Amino acid sequence: MVPGDAALESEHLGALVEKYGENPLRGFLGAFGVVWSVAALMFLVLAAISVHQRDLAGSLTAVALALISGVVAVDCLQTFSSSHGVQAEIYERGLSITRAGVTTRARWSEIVSVEER
Repeated sequence: MVPGDAALESEHLGALVEKYGENPLRGFLGAFGVVWSVAALMFLVLAAISVHQRDLAGSLTAVALALISGVVAVDCLQTFSSSHGVQAEIYERGLSITRAGVTTRARWSEIVSVEER
């Protein structure tokens, strides 16, 4: 498979049959990651206020909630950053794969096997 001009080669591969690898939840994961990050910061501020007011129980609760929010935020943002992955387009006479912004196209006669992961 050799990278080439997208518009010209996709015409030679025929009509688009199906697309794979697009993650519709990717945008939501990024937004949730930011929201949970802000929540973690707010809980840390609340913990600092509780310490200043000598409220040990409130402070420990706020720190625990900040840690939980931070873990959820890191998980959402990590999934967001790693979910762009590989996108495949199946055409009548070939296959197109996009990975890290580089598109590779091939006719079915040039492909020995296709595996799904």
